[in-house]
This record gives sequence, C-alpha cells and structure tokens, in this order.
Amino acid sequence: MLAMPITHFLIVFFMQQGIGNIVIAGGGYAGVTATRLIARFQRANPTLKEAYRLIVIDHSDRHRLAFRYTSALCADPAMSAKQLIQSMSIPFKNIFTRESDEIILVQSAITAIDPDNYVLYLKDNDPIEYVYLIVALGSESWFGNVSNASRCCFSLSSMQDVFRMRARLNTLLRAKIVSNITIIGAGMMGCDIAGALACHPMKKKFPLSITLIEQQDRVVPYLPLHVSSCISKRLSRLGVRVMTGTSVEAVNKGTVLLKTEEAVLSDMTLWTGGTRPPACIRSLPFEHDDLGRVYVNEYLQARPDMLILGTNAHMRSVLGDRVPVYSDTTIRQGRYAAYAVDQFTRHASPPFPFPAKLQRYRIPIGDSWALYYRWGLYVSGMLGCVATKLSRARYLVHIMGIIRLFSRLFSS
Repeated sequence: MLAMPITHFLIVFFMQQGIGNIVIAGGGYAGVTATRLIARFQRANPTLKEAYRLIVIDHSDRHRLAFRYTSALCADPAMSAKQLIQSMSIPFKNIFTRESDEIILVQSAITAIDPDNYVLYLKDNDPIEYVYLIVALGSESWFGNVSNASRCCFSLSSMQDVFRMRARLNTLLRAKIVSNITIIGAGMMGCDIAGALACHPMKKKFPLSITLIEQQDRVVPYLPLHVSSCISKRLSRLGVRVMTGTSVEAVNKGTVLLKTEEAVLSDMTLWTGGTRPPACIRSLPFEHDDLGRVYVNEYLQARPDMLILGTNAHMRSVLGDRVPVYSDTTIRQGRYAAYAVDQFTRHASPPFPFPAKLQRYRIPIGDSWALYYRWGLYVSGMLGCVATKLSRARYLVHIMGIIRLFSRLFSS
C-alpha cells in the first residue's frame, strides 16, 4: 500500500502514462470490501492492473468498526484512549498489506465531486481525476426540525463521538445518584445503545434511568412487526422506558420537550433519530430524496461511471419502496461494486441488478442477547448473540486474514 506524501506524484505519473484512476471514496465497510476484491481481480488480470490504478480516499488512516462503538461506550472507564481506538478501528496498512497491489491511500476529506469533469476536490490536497468512482462516504447526524438538538444532543457517528459520550457518561456515573438518559430514535442503533446502557457494568452500583423515544408507532419500524415486538419486550425486561408514537419538539439542557408539551428529564440526551449524506453528496447534480440521498438505479448507478452506495444512496425495491441500509447491506454493495468495476474495465454492462432487499441483519440488545436474521430465519437470545459475534468475526477475517486477526487479538 502506498500513502501520502508521494501519492500526488504517483497519481500524476500514472495519468501521464495513460493509466486511469479507479477511485473508492470512503474507507468504511463498502469501501474496504470493494477495494480488496478489485485488488484481487487485478492480481488475476495483469492487463487490468496495467491499465488502471486503485485509489482509496478517506479522512482517516483507520477503518472504523462502527459495530464496536456501543461496546466501547460502555467499556471499563479505566481503558485508555489507545485501547479504545484499537478496539474500534483497524489501520488501513493492516488491511491492504500486499505491496504488489499498489493501492494508493489518500488521507483527506472530500469537499466536492464534479461528475461532468471526472474530478474529486479534496481538503488540503490537489484534485484527483478518475475514470470510475465508487462513493461510500457514510453519513452525518440530521436533527430535522427539533429545536436545539444539534447543540444539546450527543450522537454516535464517529470515534470522537464515543469519547465525548464516554466522558459525559462517566461523569454521571461518578455522581452516585440516579441519572436520566434519553435516546431519541428507536432504530437499530437506538435500541442497541439503550440495551448496552441498561446492562452497563456500573449500572447496579450507580443506577441509570433510560428512556427511548420513537416517532413511529413501534421500535425498528422498518422491520417486520414481530421483530419490533421481540425487541420491545427485551428492552422492557431490561428496564428501558419505551415511548413510541412520540414526537420531540425541542431538546434543552436537562429536559426533552415532547410535542404533547410533556417534559422528559434528561441528564444526557443521545440522538439516533436520523442521518443524511455529507454536503459533497447533497450537492451532486442528480435527483435526491428529502434528506439528500442520491436516487440510484437497480445497478446502484447515478451514472454509468459512478456507483453510490450505503447511506449516500436512495435504493428502491421492485415495489418502489426505499430499502433501509444497514452494515450488512453496505458490505454486499461493496462486493457488487467490485464486480461492476471489473465489468466496466472489460467494457461490459453490470452482470445483474443489485438485489435490493434485506438479506441479513442483527440487533444486539444488552449482554448475551441479540436478534439475528438471515435467509428468512430469525434467531434471538443467546443463540442470536453467538450468530452475531460469528458474523462480525467473519467480516474481520475477510478483511484481515485469520493470522493477522489472531495477531491483533493477542497483541491488544
């Protein structure tokens, strides 16, 4: 893997030699999955490697494991920042390890995308041209019309957010009185956080009162009704107060004001109520939905030379409904994008439409309990927890290899 500061020189050199840039914008689940598979295709096809260079652009030098954020939030307060970072992320250099792949990593934030001129503009770096672009930049919290939410709420969309939330949570726990924590938004993440806090190792000593608020009439409203019922029962057994069909008007210091004019006491308010793509996606000259996600076709294309994945895209089912995107969906999209790139370099169309449906998801709720779905089968409880851990371990083995993964586990 090649990284800055020699990156710009190499990119210019390759362009002068008539070598095109295949750019992956974003080093999340979809980006890493696509990059590793495209590199494998290049190893199998030397002609492909000679004609195209693979560039990954990300604002960090580490691949973030978002599924570890919740456990890091509730981890032992004595854990150091270094230990927490290691538990939540993996350096790209430990993922893209083959020198022969010549993957170029550019650590920079993308400020704008010009699809008509095939150019990406970067913060504090020179623009990069491309012949094919895969966009998977993740999302940012979107607070809608809830007054003061952006100022008074914590969100959990980055490792920095984890540290800020841990600091506040540990302050509340040290106060040795009952603290009120309110979570706005009962999607997968909101339910996961509520369950984790309800099982916090220090909760028995320093009680926490947890309230989960959802605007729709049930938790995880985009999933089947029986899944919502199962999750709701689990949260209730853990002592979480679940308020569905409830809209939030404003968030103030110490209270959450509902549209019914009821005030919910809150020493710490967490926002999991919605996200939107970053500004560089919202400003693209394509058709967008009301949150700025780009409408893509059945091949995940915004145009033939640009794929948009994950939460940056509005993906519709055959019935025309939006398909929610979770981590497993983005991993599948990453694989699909790699095959689409392979077909593009062969001057062929994508092999088949992307199957726009939920094939697998998992929702951990507290210690030793999760709901796991795959192939039309639902498993909950301890067995669901085991299936969830095995699924996550499989992903880590896929991106690192079993030897490097065990080396990481024993060295941490």
